[in-house]
Amino acid sequence: MPPLWRCAQTNSFAISDDVTIFTTAASNSGARLPSGSSPGDVFVIANYDTNTMLIYPPSTGILNGGSLNASVSLATKKSAICISIDGTNYLVNI
Repeated sequence: MPPLWRCAQTNSFAISDDVTIFTTAASNSGARLPSGSSPGDVFVIANYDTNTMLIYPPSTGILNGGSLNASVSLATKKSAICISIDGTNYLVNI
């Protein structure tokens, strides 16, 4: 359960485990999904803190067909299921 304090895609926490639970998250801090994952790989991110956090794609990635490198917000006490489309782009269901 790593603490979050970083707030930009480039220095956000790099997700490497299938399930990551954050218990400490500074407001608008972020986590970055891995690049090079296989299509269909699933990552679960849970935010147990009282602050909203951000989920970023890997560099040059897209979440939910949105803008390049744009994040999605994960509200307090919520979780996200992130499914790799091609190792760079992801579907994120919150």
